[in-house]
Amino acid sequence: PNEYSCLEHLGWDNRIASCKIISYDNVAIFSEHCNFEGYKGYLDIGEYENLDMVYMKENDLSAIKIGKNIRVKLYSQRNFQGENNLENSQLK
Repeated sequence: PNEYSCLEHLGWDNRIASCKIISYDNVAIFSEHCNFEGYKGYLDIGEYENLDMVYMKENDLSAIKIGKNIRVKLYSQRNFQGENNLENSQLK
């Protein structure tokens, strides 16, 4: 899987409030802290307009593991809003 052990250098540390998981297999795993420390949230394919609703704290996530057939789009605000959005093709 694609792993991003710290989203800080991308400006996404503790800024994710909603996301879309787009693909046909696998999951995305979000972690509270860099290096996959703290609590984890496992999301299947779908749209999550409010991460609080799936037991993850809004703007509290700092790392992500993305399955090989997953496309993830991140937003800084609920309901897929915000000045910035980031797709995993841009994560380096």
